[in-house]
Amino acid sequence: MFKVNPDWDKSRHSGFSTVSRSKPKVKRFSFLWFWPATIFYMEIIMRAFVYSNTFFGMGLIYTLLFSLSVGAILTVLCTIGTHKVNRRVTIGLLLIILFIFGFHYVCRLQFQTFFTLSSFGVEEAENVTEFWKEALVAIGRSIPAIILFSIPLVAYAIFGKKHMPAMKTRQNFKILALIVSVIAHLLCYIIIMLNSGTNSDAHYYKSAIQANETVKRFGIVTTTRIDLTQLIFGAPETIVDHPVDQNILSESSSEPEIVYDDNVMDIDFDSLIANESNSTIKDMHKYFSTVAPTKQNEFTGIFKGKNLIHLTLEGFCPEFVTPELTPTLYKMATEGFVFENFYNTLWGGSTASGEYANMTGNFYNAATCLRKSGDTEQPFVLGNQMKKIGYKTYAYHNNTYTYYTRNKSHPNFGYSYKGIGNGLTGLKSCWPRSDLEMAVQSINVDNWIDQTPFHVYYMTVSGHCNYTWNGNQMAVRHRDITEGMEYSENIKAYIACNYEVELMLAELVRQLDEKGILDDTVFVMTADHYPYALEDDELAELYGLPESHIRDNFDLYRNALYIWSSSMESPVKVSKPCSAIDVVPTISNLFGLEYDSRLLAGKDILSTSEGLVILNCLPSGSWNWITDKGSYKAWRDEFTLNPEFEGQYTEEQLEEYVDYINKVVNAKHVYSLKTLDKNYYKYLKLD
Repeated sequence: MFKVNPDWDKSRHSGFSTVSRSKPKVKRFSFLWFWPATIFYMEIIMRAFVYSNTFFGMGLIYTLLFSLSVGAILTVLCTIGTHKVNRRVTIGLLLIILFIFGFHYVCRLQFQTFFTLSSFGVEEAENVTEFWKEALVAIGRSIPAIILFSIPLVAYAIFGKKHMPAMKTRQNFKILALIVSVIAHLLCYIIIMLNSGTNSDAHYYKSAIQANETVKRFGIVTTTRIDLTQLIFGAPETIVDHPVDQNILSESSSEPEIVYDDNVMDIDFDSLIANESNSTIKDMHKYFSTVAPTKQNEFTGIFKGKNLIHLTLEGFCPEFVTPELTPTLYKMATEGFVFENFYNTLWGGSTASGEYANMTGNFYNAATCLRKSGDTEQPFVLGNQMKKIGYKTYAYHNNTYTYYTRNKSHPNFGYSYKGIGNGLTGLKSCWPRSDLEMAVQSINVDNWIDQTPFHVYYMTVSGHCNYTWNGNQMAVRHRDITEGMEYSENIKAYIACNYEVELMLAELVRQLDEKGILDDTVFVMTADHYPYALEDDELAELYGLPESHIRDNFDLYRNALYIWSSSMESPVKVSKPCSAIDVVPTISNLFGLEYDSRLLAGKDILSTSEGLVILNCLPSGSWNWITDKGSYKAWRDEFTLNPEFEGQYTEEQLEEYVDYINKVVNAKHVYSLKTLDKNYYKYLKLD
């Protein structure tokens, strides 16, 4: 038998204000590690599902330190009140964090990018509701990850009260926890800042948020914090070194027999720089004045005066194109300009950013690009360029006309624009609607075919996911064409719905031929992105690629750019690496339009400039690239020289080359985004 001194203060022996003698001592402290462990656990699950190829590395250390920092703060929040109140607060916070992780993961599956508040507005919210079926499919595919994300919530709900009591803590403990949080955060920040430079951790931590990169490097919670901070206070201005044009690793060549002019406009950059008070715009003037222009060439103006039909094809890839199944597509693929190394990257805004790249020659990494385009000057989009020289210009989309705010962007691009709801009538109501019917009805509605010279733009939708017999009515409509094909059912559904593109083109060719103007018309088309809604094993089946880490495989992003006119006497094969941002400058040159090649991120593919493809939003890393000399994987900092150049260069030369191209890519990234964000073209007063 023993006596307890009534003056003894039990709370002085722990961080808790009250301790029951009936609870073992370990239970007093078991809750203290709960939140840091929970945050880190959920970050690890996300990392394992999305970034398995780069699971280990500094990103794991950053995530651990940030998890400790945030976890310490959450521990304080959950130990302020009574045990009963603290338990409710803990469960509430667990539900919020579960929603954040689950929502991010579903967005990543559906759109190949994580959610950011800066890329989401009222218009985008309305857009999401239209694809509720696709969202349900994405949620279904997310169930394994969501179950794992839910484990801390379930475990705490069942065992927390008895084994992890969230007991009230003393003031000195709260102060200590906050100190731990600050130290962990500062330590992580210092380590990040030590890793500075192009594509460095410090660059992505300090610059405008790029969700795929920040999640990979710092985790979901830190990305959410950065996103909220930039939403409230604005994204920081980014200034990069202007890479002076260099001919690194270039082969010596004799002087050309014909000296071609540069594709430039009369812009006095010296005067603009001298008279500009805005530091950001002044810096942009300096950058664009140093960009080397591309030269005109033997193909300049060969299509001058012809009609132009430009298409962005939803979720298209050329793997199913054959002379038997798709004779029109096959003809356009083999008898026009044949681009053997064309790529469609993912910029971070799904169809919107893919379409924006195809239409503007620049790129953007959020779906807001089209909405922002409605309020900015766009002198180099094909609609405005051709309207300026007397073309009749029309644009059509066989989905809701306001989707991605095309009702603002496309008129600003110079088009008389119609979609479902503002004049494009006569299409059967189903999901998705028919591309063939869009082509037929566009002629019936506006009779553009009799208004030469004309430029018509189409954004298709028949090839949109879901790629199942239940999820795509165009697939059902053409199911018979897949009989006998040795593909799985979802791949058959994908091919069947994309058969609409063949029918649409065949009908356009037929009507143009009947009018006697087929030879006077040029077709240009490419995809917005690859069919990323297919599962990895399905992509492997369709593309004939290994399934393991297939979304890191550069060949998955190979696609098709078709530029064809029946007037061409023979095909022109082009081996240069190129991508969607190169479409506008290439067409501008082919049609002999006046444009300034320095002011676009893309380049004329047919010029003498080195090819450059920027491959963004791969699971393991963004801002990878391909050039004439080789390919670079940013997540490994690994350059692979093309075999034909083996032994021609020293390691020092290759390192200098990689460093230079990285700077070029980084500059294109920064200034392409700023071109839209700052409405840069208005400062040039090109009119």
